Amino acid sequence: VEGEGAALGAAIHAAWVWFMESDHKVSLEHLVSQFVCPEEALRKKPCRENLKTCRLQKRLFHSLTQRLLNKEGENPFTLQNKIKSHYEL
Repeated sequence: VEGEGAALGAAIHAAWVWFMESDHKVSLEHLVSQFVCPEEALRKKPCRENLKTCRLQKRLFHSLTQRLLNKEGENPFTLQNKIKSHYEL
């Protein structure tokens, strides 16, 4: 199903939860294999020049999560500035 990946993923996840709650243990991998045939040629691969920014964004997300949980973490404003400076010319 092209263009409907999110909907298909949600439906498969809902089915998996239903099976698990009904004590019908089924692996997510088994359930997915019934409906999904991946096409390697269409698979998206990471762009190496964006790797640094992606890692900074993950750190930023983690630092914000830590703050919401009232835990110590990196300063999100510092990380945000690092991301911005990465794109300044």
